[in-house]
Amino acid sequence: ELQPETLPKLFPDLQMVVTNTFNHTSDKPRFRAVLFTDEPMTPETYSLIYNFIADKLEEAGYSVKRIGKKLKASKASNSRPSGLDWGRSDPTSIFYFPCQAQCAEDSFFIEKIEGRYPLNPSTWIKH
Repeated sequence: ELQPETLPKLFPDLQMVVTNTFNHTSDKPRFRAVLFTDEPMTPETYSLIYNFIADKLEEAGYSVKRIGKKLKASKASNSRPSGLDWGRSDPTSIFYFPCQAQCAEDSFFIEKIEGRYPLNPSTWIKH
């Protein structure tokens, strides 16, 4: 139930691009987000950051189905599915980016760069 325009609001300081997938519709949103970083990440660091993002979604009231783990219940009583694709959580997943939605009028490209900063993995891990 996470909407594409909501994701940048959850991370107001981070640079990102959010765009539709081919199968996106306004009734069933499907989108990809690219968060920019200011340093390279090892696979282990990437996994930690992915988990931190999942934690943030849960804090915002969205549920995250974590592979190999019991579904972590959100503290919010109105927990809604985030849609975070845990099956694509490894750093070698390659996506075709961006694309036009099957129904062209459902296509979008949200660029949140100006006045924001790239994610600093070292800082996120420290805190």
